[in-house]
Amino acid sequence: RPLKICYAAKAMSTMGILRAVKEAGIDIEVNSGGELWKALKAGFRGEQIIFNGTSKEVRELEMAIENEIYAIQVDSLCELSLIAETAKRVGRRANVSLRLVPEIESDTHSGLQTALLTSKFGMMPEEAVDAFNIYKESAHLNLAGIHLHIGSQNPDPGVYGEALEILLLKLVEIARET
Repeated sequence: RPLKICYAAKAMSTMGILRAVKEAGIDIEVNSGGELWKALKAGFRGEQIIFNGTSKEVRELEMAIENEIYAIQVDSLCELSLIAETAKRVGRRANVSLRLVPEIESDTHSGLQTALLTSKFGMMPEEAVDAFNIYKESAHLNLAGIHLHIGSQNPDPGVYGEALEILLLKLVEIARET
């Protein structure tokens, strides 16, 4: 499928809403183990689920890996190592996507900016190259992609173009170096 549209469960995760989203043919993005559990309970298949969020617990990672979700968004090399160890213990391969910090400032409220070095989300672009070099032949990780999010309520559409350019340049660099 060329385009994956995901409902952000953090917006409203009552079972009725989740079932309506599923019935509409939309996939889901979860930010916690509780939201992951609810998405599975509502009938979403693993391939329909993306797992975002910081500080994922081992039991949450186990649930994600056992259900073969589409991607676990990874914020650090440390988290990637934890996912690899968990996948090995569970005896499965984890699908992961690396979240980058592109260092883009926008005109939104400072608390809504997630693309700066001060953000708790994501890894530096250079770390993504390291991650691909370290784990490219891992039996327990499927490095399925890279991801970035520049924050919410950005009034200037130019920052999205800038983010896309950074993302594409990083993809080319990763492909070339790995």
